Amino acid sequence: MLLTLVIAYLLVTIAIGLWAARRVKSSADYAIAGRHLPLVMIVTTTFATWFGSETVLGIPAKFVEGGLNGVVEDPFGAGTCLILVGLFFAGRLYRMTLLTISDYYRERYGRTVEVVCSLIIILAMATAMTNYIIQQGIPQQILDWFIKALNVSPQHPELEKWKFILALNVFLFIVGMLMDGFSTILVGLPLLLPLAAAFHIHPFHLAVMFLLNMELAYIMPPAGLNLFISSFRFNQPVAKVYRVVIPYVILLHIGLIALIVFPKLSTFSVEKVIEKKRQDAASAKGGERPPTEAWALECIQMDRAHPHPCSTEDVAKWGEDGTGIKEVAAAESETAPKRSA
Repeated sequence: MLLTLVIAYLLVTIAIGLWAARRVKSSADYAIAGRHLPLVMIVTTTFATWFGSETVLGIPAKFVEGGLNGVVEDPFGAGTCLILVGLFFAGRLYRMTLLTISDYYRERYGRTVEVVCSLIIILAMATAMTNYIIQQGIPQQILDWFIKALNVSPQHPELEKWKFILALNVFLFIVGMLMDGFSTILVGLPLLLPLAAAFHIHPFHLAVMFLLNMELAYIMPPAGLNLFISSFRFNQPVAKVYRVVIPYVILLHIGLIALIVFPKLSTFSVEKVIEKKRQDAASAKGGERPPTEAWALECIQMDRAHPHPCSTEDVAKWGEDGTGIKEVAAAESETAPKRSA
């Protein structure tokens, strides 16, 4: 029920964004609504940004456990910071006609500091979000919901893979229009990997689909992020940029469809490498060992330090966890004295 409400909320948000995008003519319109928001909207947006679900749902539990001292950081600390910023910094920053805090770093310290600070902010927030997603077991919850909603079964992944691939591409396309590249990689991939592993998606196939969808989303009218960056950088109307990118959008769609229908387009270049890794494992000194390096390239590994077999043949030979080599080695050590005798 909760996941359904979240999805409904996202759809409504996207619909509002598409409607509002018709009024976007510049980067300032996209980032700060052209500085034309009424005071009520500014206050509401600021409140929603600082006091979201984490505060509303998490603070009562912290208060019960630690009392008033347990919630001194949030909301009291956050509220104090907002007041201080409003009193001493907001007016000056507004008069500088900045779009983001990183613009201030550029004006004050130069372009290099601006880029570094932007990357640090993005990585810090995306990493925090990724850790929260993993700790809450959200990927497994999404997998369970996906299986029920689309009536698919990971026990027969080859039969159901096409449903997952279609849903995956829609998800990536939507996420790409809502988030920047760093955040998409750091937040989106932890959600996708367990799903892709359950349906035996080749890691290189997943990677190429991921990149194609991201590029499509970034240049797809009306909300593609690169469209507004290009409009700002080349001082051209966003509507004109829309018209220019349409042929490239069509070409990328054709490429993505071809990739979905013919997965070999994304995996043929690594097949010889996989085969070489298998041969090396088979002819290793001291006897045959598990081709773990080949497994790491053949299928998605949730624990890359301990790769597991990908095919039924390898599972039968090396076991589910790929440690069958211990049994083989033990058998060989038992027969070795008999042979020498």
